[in-house]
Amino acid sequence: MDDRNREQDEQDMEEHGREHQGKGKAKELEGKARSGLGDALGDRGEQLKGRAKEVEGKAQRALGNAEERLSSDKDEENDVDR
Repeated sequence: MDDRNREQDEQDMEEHGREHQGKGKAKELEGKARSGLGDALGDRGEQLKGRAKEVEGKAQRALGNAEERLSSDKDEENDVDR
């Protein structure tokens, strides 16, 4: 793979990482709101759905963090190779 393609792949991965982080954070906030609504209404089902959405969001943010770290590790590796 030539340097231009490698750099583009790294930029894409970093971009996807940020996208996953943002979407994950939104899901976490949605889950907290839904869980809070369930608490206020005494609706156990809504509480659980909210907690599940929070966990889903945290997992998606973790994926985004990993993608960004991987991208930055590749950047550092390429700098050493040059």
